[in-house]
Amino acid sequence: MNDKFKLTEETIELPYRTLHRIEALKDFGCVHKGDKGGFVEKEDNLSTIGDSWISGYARVSGNAWIHGNAWISGYARIYGNAWIHGDAWISGYARIYGNAWIHGNAWISGYARIYSNALVYDNARVYENARISGDARVLDNVNVYGNARVYENARISGQAEIVFNARIYGDAWVYGNAWISGDARIYGDAWVYGDARVYSNALVYDNARVYENARISGDSWISGNALVTDNAQVFGNARVYGDAWVLENAKVYGNACISGHAKILGDVSISSDSEISGDTWICGNAKVFRNAVVSGHEWIFGDTEICGDTE
Repeated sequence: MNDKFKLTEETIELPYRTLHRIEALKDFGCVHKGDKGGFVEKEDNLSTIGDSWISGYARVSGNAWIHGNAWISGYARIYGNAWIHGDAWISGYARIYGNAWIHGNAWISGYARIYSNALVYDNARVYENARISGDARVLDNVNVYGNARVYENARISGQAEIVFNARIYGDAWVYGNAWISGDARIYGDAWVYGDARVYSNALVYDNARVYENARISGDSWISGNALVTDNAQVFGNARVYGDAWVLENAKVYGNACISGHAKILGDVSISSDSEISGDTWICGNAKVFRNAVVSGHEWIFGDTEICGDTE
């Protein structure tokens, strides 16, 4: 028996369905007997157990189900097979549909869209024009906003922030305090975590790992099995790929390329159109610039400077 709410005669006509405004039949949570709520297609859209409620001009239809202590407000639309439960809060002009699940203390607001088989839960926040879709998972204390997109099998967790026009997809995983912004793309099986920052037009993909305080920016690419960590910076049009490592305080920029099994560490600076490959190790305060090419089994350290063009 439904002693929580009733369907009123106030309706909204949609193609192939009619939605009814609801009215509370008793006091519960922040709702008082007689309060008018939002609109549902049928009683099954809102659980009769718990303090869940639909308010304002929010609409719930199809096989969507609101239960637990979830609160739907504003002009939100929930439809398809979507489930909203726990203490989730959906507001603004948000749209939740497909087989999406929102639960825990998750907040979805603004013009955000959550759809397909996506899950958003724990204390995650998705707002503004952000989109979460596919089989993506967004959890913990993550913030996704701006025009950011998270889709396919991507996972976002920890305190990570995905903002502006960033895209996370494939089987990528972003976690910890990582921050992805601008037009950056993280995809494939790439991982970005710790306090790492990837921004501007940077790409991190394949099996690459970027973590700790690393910074990837500009039009740079990190790919293959490459690793960039510690306080390393890769920017400009630089490329790091293969099984290369860039770590500690190293800087790789300009059009420089690091590949093979090369290891760049310390306070090293690699710039211009320089190319480092093979099993080369460059460390200390070494500088490589002006189209220099270093390959094979070279070991360069200390204050060494290698300049390619001497003109």
